Amino acid sequence: MPLMSRMSSRVGIGAVLSAASVFVAWSESAYSESCGSRALVGLQEQAGAAFSTRAPALSVSVKQAEVSPVTWKSPSTDLIRSEQEQPLFHVGSITKTFTAALILLLDQERKLRIADPIDGWIDLPSSQGITVEMLLTHTSGIPDILDLPGHAAQDSPEDSLAHIVKADPLFLPGTRWKYSNSNYLLLGLIVERVTGQSYADVLSEKILQPLELNDTYLWGTEDRQGVLPGFRLACGSIGQASCDVGKTYPLERISNGRDWRVAWSAGGLVSTARDLSIWIQALVKGTLLDDAHRKLLLTPTPLSIAGLNKMGQFNGISWHAMSMGLMQFKLDNGSQVWGHSGYIDGFSAIAAAGEGLPSMAITVSLEQSNVYELLASGFSKQMCFSAP
Repeated sequence: MPLMSRMSSRVGIGAVLSAASVFVAWSESAYSESCGSRALVGLQEQAGAAFSTRAPALSVSVKQAEVSPVTWKSPSTDLIRSEQEQPLFHVGSITKTFTAALILLLDQERKLRIADPIDGWIDLPSSQGITVEMLLTHTSGIPDILDLPGHAAQDSPEDSLAHIVKADPLFLPGTRWKYSNSNYLLLGLIVERVTGQSYADVLSEKILQPLELNDTYLWGTEDRQGVLPGFRLACGSIGQASCDVGKTYPLERISNGRDWRVAWSAGGLVSTARDLSIWIQALVKGTLLDDAHRKLLLTPTPLSIAGLNKMGQFNGISWHAMSMGLMQFKLDNGSQVWGHSGYIDGFSAIAAAGEGLPSMAITVSLEQSNVYELLASGFSKQMCFSAP
């Protein structure tokens, strides 16, 4: 994707954007069409405020309990023309929440155990001592595929595995936390090798069809009708200058992202804000998993807390910890939510839900937006995006 690690190296999102957040205080005392429209415009402008630009498109979806989601989308602009009621976006690492759920479902069905070593399915020279759980919790020590030489846009999951096999571990398994897309590529392969089916088919059978997430699919080689174009600032990539706060950069249109295919089970999904708001509520608050596995999903791991101690701080929100496929966020008002962000060529997204709060998903057609601060701002304006 530029998933989390690539965003950190390309843009320095934690240090760069948090200093330039723009918060617009809208009245939350009562719902109105005007309130929702103004809040949406505020988020769209905030998405690119650090670089004096505006996100070409943005969609917000809020779901309260059993009520159908309420979804807002930005109007058509000179850059993006869309008549879709529910526009589709590439959603990057939010894919990891689906992959983690599949693994926990397979554990629930006793088709594998998360305590099992991965060498039953993955032939990795450095895999001794690595368990499925360590992949889930980013404590395996396996380096990120995006940091490895040779990976390319056309790489299949097996090609990615061939790169990972050659890489030296970053640390002894289970001793540290470090976010790595490789972990979730390997989990996708384990899903296939346990079930004898393709990752896409298992995803559809166990999650997409039961929850009627009809606008969510795994990207292959082309987009379905209704997928918006993505954009990125002309900075921070290979051969480009770094992205400096306060400077204005041209927008580059992304028509075939370098990482859309290679991201696969770590970041290859396309979806809508509406589908994501349904999904994150089903995962965090629903009955998809039994009580024991949902508890695993919602238990912060100590190594992640230690690893995030000096990072993950944004205006209005902090990324405090991770569990098995979910990020734990703390809002400045004391609320706590679980979810995940996603960054991939041309797009960014975030989805989260918590006790006493609705589920919320925000999808953006701008790669360098700070979705963490957008989430905090979105929750502060949640009444504007809710049904009357």
